[in-house]
Parts: sequence; C-alpha cells; structure tokens
Amino acid sequence: MPQGMKKGVAYSLTGQIVSGIFLLVFNISAARILGPEKYGILNVFYALLLAFSTLMGMGMLDGMVRYISAYKSEKKGIGSILREGFIFFLIMYITVFLIIFIGRKYFALKFFDGNLKIIYIFTITAFLLPLLTSYAYSIMEGLREFSGVAVANSSVYILMFLIFILFVHFTGKKEVFAGIYSITFSLFLGLILSGVFILRIGKIRFSPLDKRMFYKFLVIATVLNFLDVFILRAPPIFIKLFGGDMGNKLVGIFSSMFSLVSSSKTLLLAVFTVLMPHIALAEGEKNLELGRSYVKKGIIYVFPLVGGMILIFALWGPEIIRLIYGNKFVISRLNATLITLIMSLYLTAKLANRIFVGKGIVRENLFYLLGVNIFLIILLFFIKVSPLLRVEIAFNIALFSYNVILWKKVRDYYFRQK
Repeated sequence: MPQGMKKGVAYSLTGQIVSGIFLLVFNISAARILGPEKYGILNVFYALLLAFSTLMGMGMLDGMVRYISAYKSEKKGIGSILREGFIFFLIMYITVFLIIFIGRKYFALKFFDGNLKIIYIFTITAFLLPLLTSYAYSIMEGLREFSGVAVANSSVYILMFLIFILFVHFTGKKEVFAGIYSITFSLFLGLILSGVFILRIGKIRFSPLDKRMFYKFLVIATVLNFLDVFILRAPPIFIKLFGGDMGNKLVGIFSSMFSLVSSSKTLLLAVFTVLMPHIALAEGEKNLELGRSYVKKGIIYVFPLVGGMILIFALWGPEIIRLIYGNKFVISRLNATLITLIMSLYLTAKLANRIFVGKGIVRENLFYLLGVNIFLIILLFFIKVSPLLRVEIAFNIALFSYNVILWKKVRDYYFRQK
C-alpha cells in the first residue's frame, strides 16, 4: 500500500537508521581489522564503485521515480517505464563495462596497486549495485512502497557486516578482499529480496510513454547525478592520486572520519527518498502551496542535524576517531572539521538538488553542477598544500559555491512566487 510523507519518512528513517548503524559498524570493523592502508584500498574501491554505478543507474532512478509517481497519480500503467528503464540500464552498463575492461591495467595500477583481480570483481559489483539501488528501488519508491526499500536496504548492510566478519573468522585472512567480497555478495542477496517485494505489485499494465522525453530526462539526470556523487565521493580518489606512496594510508585516515560523518547522510537519505516523489506529486497537481510545505519540511529535517554534526566533530573529532578506530588512526582537528564540512555542505546541496529533480528542473541544475565540478578540478590543481588538506579545501570551496547557487534558486521558485 502506498505510504504518505509522514509514514514514508518513518519507514525510510527506520531503514536508514538500521542501515547506517551496520554500515558504520562494518567500516569500524574493517578499519580495525585491515588497518589504515588496506582500509584505504577498500574505500578507493567503494568510491569508484559509487561513481561508476551512479553513471549507470541514478539517472534511471530519478527518471523512473518521477514518471512512475506521475503515472500512478493519473491512473496509468507503468509497464512501459519499467521496460525502457531497464533497456537504458543495460546500455549504460555495457558502456561502462567496456571502459573498465579496456582500461583494466591502468585502473589496477593507478588505484589498486596493480591487482587485476580487484578490477574483475569490480565489474560484477558495478552491475549489481545499480540494478538494486536504482532499478529495483525506483519501482518501490515510485509506487511509494517505502517499507520495501527500507527492508531491502537494511538487509544489504546487515549482510555486508556479517559476511565480512564470517570471512575473516573462517579464513583467518585480514585482507582487503574480505571487504570487497562482503560488498558484492550482500548486494546480490539484497537484489533477490527486492525481487520478492516487487513481485507483490501484481499484474503490470502498459500505457503510452513519450520515449524521447523519457530518455532525455534519463540522460540529463544521469549526468546530473554522476556530477553530484563525484563531488561527494571523489576525495579518496584524488587523495590516492596526489598522495604518492602515502596514498593508501591517507585515504584510510580520511575515510575513517568520513564514514562517521556519512552516518548523517544515511539518516537524511530517508528524507531525500520520500521528498522527491512528493514534490513531483505536487508539481503534477500544480499545487505551489503543497510543494512549498514539502520544501519547508525538508529544511526542518536537514539543517538542524547538519549544524549539530559540525559542532560535535569540530570540538571532539580527533578524540572520537581515536576512541572508535584505535591509535593507528590519528587526525588533526583541522582535518576533522574540514571533512565534516564537506559532508554538511553536500547534504544541504543534496536537499536543494532533490527539490529541483522532483520539480522537473534538471537541465538548469545540470549546468550549475557541471560548472561547480569544473571549478573543483581547477582548485585541485592550483591549491599547493599537503595532499589531504589540498583535497579538503578544494571540495569545501566548491560545495559552498554550489549551495549559494542552489538555495537562491529554491528561494526564487518557492518563496517569491504567489
């Protein structure tokens, strides 16, 4: 049964809390067992996985959620959306697979110390992740079946932690592959569970679909989401590239802090998940007041949490890191504060981004995000300080600029119109 915003937030929040707890426990366990360098390699794997998976699936997620929500409000069948969305995913995966396969030696050498086995596992995992978190979840989110998303998502992270612990326990090997295998197998099992939920939908009806407009939306949303995730998940990649022999260890140190502040993102994903289809519904009904009320609720959920997070980690970040991860993980107060600000600025920008996508304004947002990413790359090559500080400063400046642009537009669309 479709859930409204309050009930949807409750389901999603419960799922995200469970997911966040087990993801955090997984990260802490992996960091303590593997140590900074191997944990750093695992996080480079995860950062690249998210980047490529976003390129394959997140545009499909946004497009399918928006179209399914709109079609359901008009009592139309969603079969054409499911079919065309899956075709789009296959085209994107084949493209990404060819890129990775052709450049496998380069990727292995640059990011995984020449280990080709990691690249081969990567291609499998990069198929499973978007198929689950983009295609399967988009169906449930579009139908506002948020309980199914919550159960499936929670299961993935619980399984990820359990598989990791069992692998280390039974093999006795404290290797990076323990973390990589746990990610891959948990996604596979989560996909099976999602399939069970989706089969409950029943008979699927087909209604006419403007394929040209649908694919246009998917392509623009794909680029938009890739740039959006890149500006959040790329720090480990650049730290690895700039860090030289210390790259893996620096990524491990950065990721130990980043995984903690990312728990706030896990919580707020519940709000982002529920907000976008409701904004799309308000747009479909051409109800500005309803859309404005949803925007206000999003602001109330997001901004207090972000402010509290900045305060806590700016004051006690290094102490918290040592307490949780052990004495091998040492970070300065400045680095802890800057890493927290990266996540905080990303979350406030993400809220505005979801509002834009729900409203159907993706092309304009695409140009803003493209400009910010170009600005980020320029900053990375012009700032001349230590590798870790260099990445932190560049990402903070870029994300702050992006926030200024987006929230000015949100104000114009929702609070200056009558």
